[in-house]
Amino acid sequence: MRLSRRRLMAGLAGLGVVLPAIDLSGVRAAEPAGTPTVKPPTLDELSKPAGLRDVALSPNGTLVAQLRELREEVANPKAKARGEKPTITKRNAFVALQSTADLNARPAFVRIGDFNVEQVEWANDHRLLIWIRMTRDAEGNRYGMTFDGEFYPMPVRRVLSVGSAGGDPVVLFGNQDKSIKRVFDLGNVVDRLGDDDDHILMQRFDYVTNRFALYKVNVLTGEATLFELGERATDFWHIQNGVPVLRYDSNYRQTVFSVYGRAPGERDWKLINKFRRDTLKKLPDFDVVGSAPEPGVVLVSHRGPGRSSAPSRPSTSAA
Repeated sequence: MRLSRRRLMAGLAGLGVVLPAIDLSGVRAAEPAGTPTVKPPTLDELSKPAGLRDVALSPNGTLVAQLRELREEVANPKAKARGEKPTITKRNAFVALQSTADLNARPAFVRIGDFNVEQVEWANDHRLLIWIRMTRDAEGNRYGMTFDGEFYPMPVRRVLSVGSAGGDPVVLFGNQDKSIKRVFDLGNVVDRLGDDDDHILMQRFDYVTNRFALYKVNVLTGEATLFELGERATDFWHIQNGVPVLRYDSNYRQTVFSVYGRAPGERDWKLINKFRRDTLKKLPDFDVVGSAPEPGVVLVSHRGPGRSSAPSRPSTSAA
């Protein structure tokens, strides 16, 4: 039987397993190019496609963030060990922040270091979010957990927020010391909160209550506060205008799925539908694709036998 991520998390919590501490010293040391550890790349290097990982335009269109990665071969500190190569590849990830008003001007830089940086997105016109993924600790050991005699690799994900000039870096959830040191995945952003530029909604597993939860996170300070606590069966939510309107639950073996709805202003969740895993195979191209302008209404895409995909507009208040 396939071990789901939620089941593994629940099992670890039930066993009282403490996750290994995570070293974020490299991430916290991210700085603009005023004190670079290596020579900043030239404009010619920045114009080359090699090493370009992601690009993001600020909401007001005044800044472009380019995520880039330079690689070099360095001596392997474990080269004397059996099976180890004499050299290893070291990454130097950085973000270049370029003004669209003058593309020839020298950009500001955010040095990330030897991390796998997944993507960049703007939280607002003044703060950039940077997703960092780590698979090994400083000693080269893989991150993960041994559960029921089997090792499960689990990469560590964090989100770094920096200012539009490349300074003032903070790690999201920075006010929750136990989360920063113990939780593997702190990189799931579920909503941008369009009416609140300084906050976003994020989902993470809560080991105290043994369930997923939503947190409201300040992108200026990194502080996170509990926003919504799911049930032990909850997998994720669909958010509309900063409000959870659909909740997706599953049983322990993930063979039965339940969809709950909650109209704006209501407190209780109502069951919309329950179905077995094999039923999903009979619903080709069924998916929630977005929110309608009306509160409590979401758009879904579905295709019946012999028909093309068509939109539907179910209300979250339906029982």
